[in-house]
Amino acid sequence: MEQLLASCFGGLFKLPVRRCAFSAKLVHGLMTRQVVTKKRYEMWPVFGGNPMRFSLAEFGTVTGLPCGEFEEGYVVDDMARVKKTDFVFWDRLFYGRRDVTIADVAAMVASDKEMPPNRKLKLCLLIIVDGVLLATTQNPKPTVKHVKRLESLKKFLGFPWGREAFWWTISGMLPAQRVLGKCDDPEGGFCKKLRQESKILPGFPLALQLWAFEAIPLLVKRLSGDDGETILTFSGAKLPQHSGLPLSGVLEAEHDPQVRFGSFFCIMLKVQPMAERGADEDEGWGEFDCEINDRKVAYVIELLNNGHVFRKEEWGGGDAAEPKYEHDSSGRTGKRKGRGFQSKEAEGPALKQRRLSRYFTRVGSGGEDRLGAVEAKIENLMELVAKLKRIVVKQGRQLRRRKVAGSGRHSSRETEPKKLFSDSEGESTDNKTDGGDDVVGGDTSLGDDPSEAIMMDKGLGKMKESDVVPLEGAKKGDPREEGNQVYYGCGSNTFFVSEDEDFGELNKLVGVITRAAEAQEDKVASAGDDTSSEESENEKDDDENKVLDVSDSSPCRTTEKHKPVEKEEELAALLLAKEAFSLANLVPAAEDSDYQFFESVLIANPKVLHLNAGKYDLDNQFFLDLATPEKWVSTKVLHMEALVDYVGGRHEVALKARRCLFLPPWFAGHLQGKTRAFNAAKCNKGRVLCDGRLSGFLTKEGKKWGEDVDTLYSPMIWGGNHWVGLCISLTDWRVLVLDPNPALREMSEVWELMETVSKMLPYLVEKVCTPPKDKAYNLEAFAIERMGGAYENKRSGDCGPVSIKFMELHALGNPHPRMDGLTDALVDIMRKQFAMDLYKDWVVPLYMGGSQP
Repeated sequence: MEQLLASCFGGLFKLPVRRCAFSAKLVHGLMTRQVVTKKRYEMWPVFGGNPMRFSLAEFGTVTGLPCGEFEEGYVVDDMARVKKTDFVFWDRLFYGRRDVTIADVAAMVASDKEMPPNRKLKLCLLIIVDGVLLATTQNPKPTVKHVKRLESLKKFLGFPWGREAFWWTISGMLPAQRVLGKCDDPEGGFCKKLRQESKILPGFPLALQLWAFEAIPLLVKRLSGDDGETILTFSGAKLPQHSGLPLSGVLEAEHDPQVRFGSFFCIMLKVQPMAERGADEDEGWGEFDCEINDRKVAYVIELLNNGHVFRKEEWGGGDAAEPKYEHDSSGRTGKRKGRGFQSKEAEGPALKQRRLSRYFTRVGSGGEDRLGAVEAKIENLMELVAKLKRIVVKQGRQLRRRKVAGSGRHSSRETEPKKLFSDSEGESTDNKTDGGDDVVGGDTSLGDDPSEAIMMDKGLGKMKESDVVPLEGAKKGDPREEGNQVYYGCGSNTFFVSEDEDFGELNKLVGVITRAAEAQEDKVASAGDDTSSEESENEKDDDENKVLDVSDSSPCRTTEKHKPVEKEEELAALLLAKEAFSLANLVPAAEDSDYQFFESVLIANPKVLHLNAGKYDLDNQFFLDLATPEKWVSTKVLHMEALVDYVGGRHEVALKARRCLFLPPWFAGHLQGKTRAFNAAKCNKGRVLCDGRLSGFLTKEGKKWGEDVDTLYSPMIWGGNHWVGLCISLTDWRVLVLDPNPALREMSEVWELMETVSKMLPYLVEKVCTPPKDKAYNLEAFAIERMGGAYENKRSGDCGPVSIKFMELHALGNPHPRMDGLTDALVDIMRKQFAMDLYKDWVVPLYMGGSQP
């Protein structure tokens, strides 16, 4: 299967299933609406007044089949007689059978489980070619010349099957050539065939439907499902027989005067007229050397290239033999099935039209007592509701008593193993806790249910079996000695964290609570008596080296706060001894000589959390991930936020002089999140952007748009998997996209991704910027451009740091080595330098008593 998917036929298996259900009415409609031309290998249907071409180029675009030139001397419709020597490989492939059909070949492949893979591949290729692409009859059969070509797989797979399949397909969709005495009126004969109940279309006519869906997006919107399910992933035995696109849907799409695109209504129907040849296609792809030149078709193409908008009135002529169709958008009446003639005697008495509800009348129990019965039911329901309320209130009181009774107590008890397991030891002794109090009271032992005794000790009294929290035992101390048995409630929410577990955001929560607890302890210590001031200072010094563990069921335990070890102090000394940053080191050409030592120190303890490092809580793993080449960075781990803040702070003076400002990633993400609301707003779209967070951010002192800043830089993520940089110019009214890998998306996709953001920016400018003299800002969308000629990072995972570096270089005037001078090796060094600089400027001052820059 892998070899088949990797061949020239692999694109057929990627076709969406919903587009492959053949719609004969759609194909027939496009054939009847075509313009008569001199072309022999092009068809020009007109849909809603818009011409669209169906040629070899469009056929190859939708099928992915090779459409290059034939080999020298090859003739498609070869009527030469078959020789006996041509059946040599046929007999070897089909074991001497000459009357085999494509259905027989498919049965052979499906039934023979022990067939050699090479023979099975050849049979599958033959099914695709003669059964799908080049079928000329209802029950197709293998072609001798195609079977002969199968003898060499390389020769078979290298043949331009797309060109031959299109030759057969287009031959049945165009009027025949005029031949005196044989075909004097080709257009009339073609129209006569189109009026038949059925018409044979050889080749692969589904390609015309696929191109219609590609060229007319409105038709695809009327299909059910989505394009995610392909032929390869389709689990059904057969493809759907109906496309889900009725004739009424096609006509409504064609006659709909308003087609909605986003929040705007476009009066003209959008139809892609033709597909252009790709830059990587071979010479002669999508063309026929024997094609006839038609000046009228050339004129239509020239008008299309110049942006001319066609109307239905411009297309005259046509076959007027059929009555003109008048589309009624209000809908059509349902059809009734015809029935045979019956006499009035056979029909029986006529039935009067009655309401449907009269056939299902309700029968009351007592006639006049209906109201009383309903009132009785309502009273019963009210009693049930009142009873349920009392039960809920009672359970709430019990729950509060249990919480009060259990507050301030540990969820564990320590006792001797023999007392806990008295049923197995056969002994009964007094059960005492470490404090000397009875567990249950008096001489009562734990009996068979120790959990019940523990619950009674908490003041909860006798409880049901379902209310008891299940307990798990854990032996403490040396197992050979008589130690303590501690029970932990399985239902407790206490966290037992090992060093290998990473709780991400939970660590940040611990840091916040730790700082609050330390501040509270400082206040308590300062409020002590003067006589115990020295003792309080000692306790305060001890508390500064401790942090609190968080638990919702037990008192907080204190653990030692992280202290820099010897290697960390040595690393800090090395980093502080380095030269200050300069523009000459904006893109380092060589790796820092101390990076290996830096990496080894962080790897030794990657879970160390540095609180308030550059206003963020960063652990050592953060810096290791940032320094690792091709390692994905995101906003979840704060990589992009930290890089934007650091770069903006490092060049604060230069950026202010250039009237530039770096915006955090949430700015573009915030605008993306308002896309649906913005597009849905029919008037006053600026209100969608009037939220407190955005307003406060745009009006910060010294960072006001139009007054202090003219150029904005912000990272933006596309599709959740690709970072780009945005350069928003308020003076030029444009957005320059700094894309690390522009080969990933065509410019049309970039416009689609940036469309809503470009429309939102004018409303933001109008809101925060002072309007020009004697006029107001227009609300025209910002122009979208993409930077070209820069370094292209085609590796995955580096787009985040590279987009930050692009914005940094662009904001500083693109100094040496410039954006086009970057390489993959320099990107690896750049990521490591970013990590070391962040650690030096944000983390080292936390432990050295310095202030952060």
